[in-house]
Amino acid sequence: MIAISDENKSVLKRYGKLKVEAKFINEQIEDIKPIVRDVLISVNAEDNPVVMEDGKLSLRPRRNWTYSPELEARMAEVKAAQKYEEATGKATFDISYDVYFK
Repeated sequence: MIAISDENKSVLKRYGKLKVEAKFINEQIEDIKPIVRDVLISVNAEDNPVVMEDGKLSLRPRRNWTYSPELEARMAEVKAAQKYEEATGKATFDISYDVYFK
């Protein structure tokens, strides 16, 4: 087994702690986001951002696409073809690593 230096252990511990804090903060953000969105809509924040001490809040329009049944069927066919190529080895892949904290 490869030993981890005390300095690196400290960095790993800090990373884990920050991930836990980020999860908690993101949950809080998601809890109040609908209220914030409603307030920003009520003041037309897309055109009139709300200036805060540390930045400004505004609305950004986002398109939510709905596709025709024909295109949805073709997309499902493509997804099935992808799965088939992955399962049969016809598709190729390379491996990259991302940090995962659980």
